[in-house]
Amino acid sequence: MERKYIIPFIACLTFLLGSVAIMLPFIPLGWFLYAVTVLLLIPYFKVFQRGFEWMSRRDKTGFTQRALRFTAKIYRWAKDHKNADLFEKMSDEKGSQGPSDKA
Repeated sequence: MERKYIIPFIACLTFLLGSVAIMLPFIPLGWFLYAVTVLLLIPYFKVFQRGFEWMSRRDKTGFTQRALRFTAKIYRWAKDHKNADLFEKMSDEKGSQGPSDKA
């Protein structure tokens, strides 16, 4: 099976599961699944990339950097090396702008 469409399929699946979970007030996974969807679709929609860059500039914990590295691994698994390189580049840029690097 060709893995070309696996990332958009996973993103659509997480969006649908997030939509179902957001309707159920006792399952707080809806927003998390929406965030996973946005993270997976960053290469396809530049608006998501700008929003994630905005969020990562405000992140002091390093969570966004770890999320970008994990997403790069998912794209490498799907044999989409171009987008995996994009995520690694974004995580490296975030890592170089960390609070410990300021003199």
